[in-house]
Amino acid sequence: MRWFAVAPRFGGVSSAAELSAIAAHHDVAPEVRLDDYVIFEDVVSEAAQTDPCDVLALLSHADVDGVRLSEEQRLEAYDIARIAKSLNVGLVYLSTCGSALFVEQLVKILRSQNCDLIYYDGQLADTEAVTMTVLYSAALAESGDFFVAYERVTPAGGNYHYRSAHRGSHDKAATSMSTVHVEIDYLRAELRQLTLAFVVLLLVIIAGGAIIYQQSETLKSQVFDVRLLVSELRSHVDFLERGGKP
Repeated sequence: MRWFAVAPRFGGVSSAAELSAIAAHHDVAPEVRLDDYVIFEDVVSEAAQTDPCDVLALLSHADVDGVRLSEEQRLEAYDIARIAKSLNVGLVYLSTCGSALFVEQLVKILRSQNCDLIYYDGQLADTEAVTMTVLYSAALAESGDFFVAYERVTPAGGNYHYRSAHRGSHDKAATSMSTVHVEIDYLRAELRQLTLAFVVLLLVIIAGGAIIYQQSETLKSQVFDVRLLVSELRSHVDFLERGGKP
């Protein structure tokens, strides 16, 4: 894939490691790297001259006003969305500290452009930022899918979040899709066991004849309980397969 990376330097700290990780697996634009002294005009100009990309990566710091550049300049939510649209990317990757207000503004605009967003909610340490970018860029090269790569490398309960233009919010703090699939498989196995038990119970009733007849009320109650359990499990599996939607 092709990434357009913006990585200004602050206080002697650069994003060289993140850029190297991306470049190890993907093409990186622009040709003139935006990785040291980077101002607003540089980003807009280079984006306008760059062929379409898949990912817009902003490797920097952020606050309520947007992503920081050199000279105390900012890329605000509207600026980021405009650049993403110019590059025709499918994902904006924010390797920055998060701001709820800034992210919500950005999500609303990106959704109208069918563009997804990965961001970090909280104070992001440099080591954690590098680790995530290393893992995610490798996983994306392997899977070719923005969300599948995110699922593979982000821990449950972590601060990285995925906001999809099509699927809504995917937070690791909530139940992950992989966990749901495991639960569905488990419930299916339970459903098979209960169905088998129900069949065996019916066979016992048929074969037991006279003896079963004397205990008919008890068996009727057992049959009803098993049928009810099977019905409830089927309903729960259907609910999970619909993604938790009624």
